[in-house]
Amino acid sequence: MTNDNIKFSYNIRLPKDAKPYWLNQFQEFANHFASMQVHMVQFGKQDLRGVPSITLVDMNHCVPRQEFFQSGKELLAFVQGYNMAQSKFDRFADYKKGIFKAA
Repeated sequence: MTNDNIKFSYNIRLPKDAKPYWLNQFQEFANHFASMQVHMVQFGKQDLRGVPSITLVDMNHCVPRQEFFQSGKELLAFVQGYNMAQSKFDRFADYKKGIFKAA
């Protein structure tokens, strides 16, 4: 994964006390797509359906992938779970390469 920060935008209500946490989760999620020619990741209500979604926007401003959710909480849980799974996978891959040393 590259260190480039992919732009993201959100149109979803976040809990005030946890807003910095969720913004960090959104940035971490967006950065997973840095190597896939993704220009921006949008979180929230983007279309006429009125349901929350995650939208990937490529360099040509086209939408190659959009995932819909039943609620904002479901979207947040998906982002959190995806980041957690990717983190564990990255640590496992590093361990297999001999980079990761258990504490």
